[in-house]
Amino acid sequence: MPISVEQMESGPVLTVGGNNESAELRYVIQGSYTDTAVYAVIAALAPTTYTSPATGRVLYRQHFQLSHEEVGIWRVTVPYGPTEPKESGDAPDFSFDISTDSVRITQAIETISRYPAAGGGAAPDLKGAIGWNGEEAEGVDIIIPKCTLSYKVIVDDADMTDAFKRDLSKLVGKTNDATWKDYDEDELLLTGISGRYRYKEQDWELNFSIAVSEGKTGLTIGALTGINKPGWAYLDVKYKKSVSGANKILEPEFVYIQRVYDQGDFDTLPL
Repeated sequence: MPISVEQMESGPVLTVGGNNESAELRYVIQGSYTDTAVYAVIAALAPTTYTSPATGRVLYRQHFQLSHEEVGIWRVTVPYGPTEPKESGDAPDFSFDISTDSVRITQAIETISRYPAAGGGAAPDLKGAIGWNGEEAEGVDIIIPKCTLSYKVIVDDADMTDAFKRDLSKLVGKTNDATWKDYDEDELLLTGISGRYRYKEQDWELNFSIAVSEGKTGLTIGALTGINKPGWAYLDVKYKKSVSGANKILEPEFVYIQRVYDQGDFDTLPL
C-alpha cells in the first residue's frame, strides 16, 4: 500500500509566551506498518525550522511524537521550540551547582586570639585543636563549598560498544589522574554516569556528574608546616597529649595525606 500523508491543520499550532514560544505540525500517515518508515517520511517532509509569524523568532524542530492509531495509520506531532536539539558530535551541554555541605573539623586554620579565665593565667595554646575537653578534640560542624559539574553529550550508537560502556563504568568513583579542564590532579571525582537510548535518533544521551574538591598547599597544622593536600585526598591528623603550664593540651604530632580514591584517565571521557 502506498504511503499517504495528510496535514491536520492549515498551519502550525503556535504558542507565544516569552522564552517558551513553541509550535506544532500535525500529520496523519496511512499505508505504513513500521515506525521506521514513518520517521523517514516525517524527517523528509517536516521543515527543520519554523519562523514564528508573531515574533519572527526561529524555532527548531524537536523530536517527533508518534501515535499508532490502527493498522497502517499513524498520527504524528512535530514540535518546534526555541532550542536546537543536540546531535552526536555537538559540544557537551554544561551546567554546575555550587552549594554548601556540612563537615566536622577538629583542627582550626588559625587561632586568632586567646583569652584567660578571670583572675587566671594565660590561656594554653591548643595548637589549633577544637573542642578540647581534656581527653579529645570534639570538633565543630562547619559549612564548606560543594560544587558539582554536569555534562550532557550525544554519542553515536556505533560508538556505544560493550568495551566503551565497560571503560566508562571503570571511571566512576575515580579522580582525575592529570590536569583536566583546568582542574588539577585529584580535584575531580566522577560520581555518576547515566544514559538513555534515543530510539528516534538511534543514538545515546549520556549525562556525567563530577564533584569538585579544591586542593590545598602550604597548610600549617599546629607546628607542622608546608603541608600539601590534593583535592580528594584525606588529611589525617594524629595528636599527642601534652602540657602547657598546668594545663593538658592536645598537640598535632603527625599529618598523613592519604589517597582514598583510585585515579582514572578523564581524557577518555567523551566530553
